[in-house]
Amino acid sequence: MTRFGWLVASGVVIAALGIALLLWGFARQSAPRLEDDNLTPVVDYSSLNIHANGEYGFTVQYPASAGVEDTFPEGEPSWRANVSDPGTLIVRFTTAGGEVRIGASSDANALESCEEAGPSETQGEPVEFGGTAWQVFTFDELGTEDERRVTSYRTVHDGQCFALEAYEPYTPPANVLPTEEAAYIVRSFSFAR
Repeated sequence: MTRFGWLVASGVVIAALGIALLLWGFARQSAPRLEDDNLTPVVDYSSLNIHANGEYGFTVQYPASAGVEDTFPEGEPSWRANVSDPGTLIVRFTTAGGEVRIGASSDANALESCEEAGPSETQGEPVEFGGTAWQVFTFDELGTEDERRVTSYRTVHDGQCFALEAYEPYTPPANVLPTEEAAYIVRSFSFAR
């Protein structure tokens, strides 16, 4: 074989190895994370339930192990953190790693401030899931026994401000692994109309 033939053959082998490494990297990145002790997926996708709300027109998936509440005492907890505008807390999911609250308000003040950062919030990059664009805000609830980081996803839809808020421990206890359940619940949300 000529020198040119060896160069072409070497180039083909290197390109094939590069493609194989790239595919291997994508496969590792998209595989579910496993917990260290028991080798089970952090979110067990085979045991998901669907919560459908006909009044507000949305669906959301959640792990079967999550607690689900959809009736609350008047005004407790608030439909959205750090606001006094009237609204409705629609549903709350509690998981091993935190909780997710979904609330809505048609109040004029709530609609006006829906997609703006509040005094203690940091605005992140907008995201899209479920076919809807969401403004993202974060803030920390510190100085209490239950310190948490709150990520608030907000949008105006059908004349209402919707808030999806994930509450996760600010510093998870040493024996608790962070989970993907809250993020999965939030990102599975979609409006039916």
